[in-house]
Amino acid sequence: MSCACATRQTPNSDTEQITENKMCNRLKMANTQPVLEEIELNRVLPQLSKSLLTAAGLSCPSDPIEFLKNTLLALYGPDYVQDVDWYKFLLDANRCTPSPSLTRRSMCATIDPEDDILFFILLEKAYCCYRKSLTSSCFRKWKSFTVQSKRDTAVVSLKIDVRMKQSERRCQQATLTKWLKWVELHKMTQAAAVEKLKRLVNARRLRRIIAAWNNVAMESRRTKEYLKRLDMIFSENSQQRKPDWRRM
Repeated sequence: MSCACATRQTPNSDTEQITENKMCNRLKMANTQPVLEEIELNRVLPQLSKSLLTAAGLSCPSDPIEFLKNTLLALYGPDYVQDVDWYKFLLDANRCTPSPSLTRRSMCATIDPEDDILFFILLEKAYCCYRKSLTSSCFRKWKSFTVQSKRDTAVVSLKIDVRMKQSERRCQQATLTKWLKWVELHKMTQAAAVEKLKRLVNARRLRRIIAAWNNVAMESRRTKEYLKRLDMIFSENSQQRKPDWRRM
């Protein structure tokens, strides 16, 4: 029974140990925050200031040491600049730029390899910075892509509208020119047909006039002949009656 109870109590003891370890890790991580800030203030900021001042000195090649002295005096005052080795900055700047592997080694040298919590915190910070930069760059790229795609679609739609309007105008102009040509041809054919009808009407009128004139001429000839015959008959009758009157 005692063995069974011991075996039954082991999972609870394991969970308690895990929770205790988690609490210890959280306390250690909370205590390491001021240590990290102190490391950043003591190591990172002087390196940044040195690199910036070195670059500023190299940007003024006429007298870089005077430039650095004046800059530091203006920033910190004369008490801070007394023990500064000015030529050391220039010698460090004239050397080759360190490779990423060297910078990584220098960063790793500043961190104690046995301090796993500090290394884990720094690694987590680096991962968070990398993730933020990656997401921001992806978001910027996506935003620029969407804006560019919207611009492209707007330009394409505008070009399509312009082409559609141009094609509609061309179709309207083509139909209008065809209609005008058809109207002109219809007018020409109508005018030719009217001329032909006029010619036919005039020809028929002339024929009728000529036929009527012929009829009138024939009637006049007939009347003349008839009158001549009547005159001849009257003259013959008068000649035949004259001797009878003498006899009487």
